[in-house]
Amino acid sequence: MKRNFLTAVAVMVTAIFAGTTIAQAADISFSGQVKPRWEHGGQNDYNDKTSNNDAITTRIRLNATAKIDANTSAFVSLQSVGLWGGPGTNQNGSRVAIGGGGTQANDQLNDVGVHQGFFTLKNFADTSVNMQVGRQEIVLDGHRLLGNTLWTQGAQSHDAIVLSHAHDNATYVYGFSKGTEGGKLGSVVMSGESGATNAGDTSDVNSHVFWANYKGINGGDLSLYHVILDNESTPHGGTMFTTGARHKGKMFGLDYRAEYYYQYGQGGAYAQASGFQAAYDAGNTRQDYDAFLAAIRVGKTFKNVMWSPTVTLWYDYLSGTDDDDIADNEWGTFHTLFDTGHKFYGLMDNYLVAGGGNSGNLGLQDLAVKFKLKPREKWLIKADYHQFFTATNPGGNVAIHSQVSALNDENDNDWGSELDMSLHHKYSPSTSIVFGYSHYWTTDTFAAVQGRANTVGTDDADWAYLQMDVHF
Repeated sequence: MKRNFLTAVAVMVTAIFAGTTIAQAADISFSGQVKPRWEHGGQNDYNDKTSNNDAITTRIRLNATAKIDANTSAFVSLQSVGLWGGPGTNQNGSRVAIGGGGTQANDQLNDVGVHQGFFTLKNFADTSVNMQVGRQEIVLDGHRLLGNTLWTQGAQSHDAIVLSHAHDNATYVYGFSKGTEGGKLGSVVMSGESGATNAGDTSDVNSHVFWANYKGINGGDLSLYHVILDNESTPHGGTMFTTGARHKGKMFGLDYRAEYYYQYGQGGAYAQASGFQAAYDAGNTRQDYDAFLAAIRVGKTFKNVMWSPTVTLWYDYLSGTDDDDIADNEWGTFHTLFDTGHKFYGLMDNYLVAGGGNSGNLGLQDLAVKFKLKPREKWLIKADYHQFFTATNPGGNVAIHSQVSALNDENDNDWGSELDMSLHHKYSPSTSIVFGYSHYWTTDTFAAVQGRANTVGTDDADWAYLQMDVHF
């Protein structure tokens, strides 16, 4: 009888779905991911007297792709990220709207949420422009200014509209991202607003992204960027413009990448958020943005040598704020927008905050050498060594000392150094395994500036992880 009952239920469900227009028209496919990660480390406080911590997190995704007709499709990705043994105060999760000035990685909710959910209209309005609307990841080039964070289990997505057009060797993209909605709709109080008073748009954060990519330029790809970050919060809001270019290619047997971005405009949100607002003269609630990022990478792969080694030299410079900036009512700390700092500034994530807050707004210099070996098929070994420096002089800036009280005249610009090693194995076409180990050699300047929940020590720190990633 139980079997007959289940059969009847199945027939009814099939009949219901078969009778709908969507089910008949759409070609629906499913995919997913399970990615558990064990981590062990003492980089939370850099203090040998406290014990290291072990934790396991897992990302679980279920994706559905619907090909509705020749020009219409939709994609939905449900995601849950959790800490084994949670819930707990350190549990990260799957989705929350991007906050914190419009550039925060959205992985702070600990239940099942919609990581992505958008539809795509090809040749929109009989043009050669494709339109993508809804919650979506926006990844441009190497994740420098716009990426999905790669490492964080929750990853980063945007509530956005993206228009794209490709022709010959050129691709053009415009993206609108709603970072923070601070008003209220009807009787619903939205994030950023307290009480029932309609604050209008006085705390909204919106971003406009203009990107163009040209292939075959001087033997490589040239990308042009113009990003507008519009922060309407009062009284410290304003508009930040980021304009720059990235060129990647191959020359004289060397792989290279060079990029430069300049930030300008006016606003005070990031000085206020970093506790620097009091350093400026009274009444200067907004500062002129004057910051830049310059980076270069040059690498060589020796294919005729055992294990096909690759050696890469790497240098990044992110400007910071000093006494001269404060005297001129300027903000000199480069904001990396929607970046993937984990990929660039060391795997232990000491310099991950986009606004530069966990580097005391002193900026960052990263001089690195990277090695990659292929000992056998499906195996890869990586080793990266970073030497970090501040971009401004922490010892010689009196006004900076007033904001970072632990600094003194004797502090130099040595942040410390980091070694990142990892072993990668492609177990199968659907499964990869990575084991990594990192060590950080700290300094007094690092300990004085780095903000942690507990007092930061001057001891070195170790960190290790084991990750499995299964796609289906």
